[in-house]
Amino acid sequence: MLSHASAVPPAVPSDNDLSIDDLDRAITSLAAQLNAVTHDFLILVRRFDERAGWLGWGFQSCADWLHWRCDLSLSAAREKVRVAHALKCLPAIAMAFAKGELSYSKVRALTRVAGRENEDELLEFALRTTAARVEERCRELRCGRAASTDEAVRALARRSLSLRRDPDRGTITITVELPLETGELVDKALDQAVEATASSTPELAEESWAAQRADALVALAQTYLGRSGGGEAATGTSDHYQVVVHVDESALRGGVGGPVYRSNRSGASAVMRAALYWSRTSTASR
Repeated sequence: MLSHASAVPPAVPSDNDLSIDDLDRAITSLAAQLNAVTHDFLILVRRFDERAGWLGWGFQSCADWLHWRCDLSLSAAREKVRVAHALKCLPAIAMAFAKGELSYSKVRALTRVAGRENEDELLEFALRTTAARVEERCRELRCGRAASTDEAVRALARRSLSLRRDPDRGTITITVELPLETGELVDKALDQAVEATASSTPELAEESWAAQRADALVALAQTYLGRSGGGEAATGTSDHYQVVVHVDESALRGGVGGPVYRSNRSGASAVMRAALYWSRTSTASR
């Protein structure tokens, strides 16, 4: 959804006879400008998020809005929002970034481990080495802390999943808490499922991002149970998991009948919701 109408083309020299040294200087100069512009971009993102501007478009988070509005992958959007907020507490790193002295790759790594006590030291190191070495050093700091093992154990112990049924609304609310790395795995699976669902069911692409991710979760469940696309899984479990809905014929024809269901919602709407997701076998009885 990114609009390119107001985009300004970069000032790239048109002379093809530029020397290698001239090209080197032009590239590094533009790289520094890109760093500075990226800093400004993240500052705007932080302000936008702090004011919950994304609510105006009906999104659940600033990352969801960035993903849609600026053509970023969802994981990249989440990282940019995280870095944008982290920079608020790291003034020295933010200043070097604003001057173009630090790349986004370095800043992204630094913001994972930098704090008041080590910001200056890490900044000095980052300014005189490569992005790869900065990332390696920050990874060592992040994983090598004495408390990191205890934190991982606590995060694993807190993992949970709960379902809360709301018969009046005809919905189930699923709440999950997972360790960060495991949660990222689930997040990537949902992203891939969203893309697959959008390609196979284009009419759902106009749904909200939150709705698409809910559909993606259902698609993952269908795949596990062997009902994705109506096919049978290798485990042969699909016949073992069935939901039988009995509904009056009058409800399907617009009457007042309802399904024999734990909900007072109309039979037609309940069956239509089921039809969106499930493979179906219909029988008639009188």
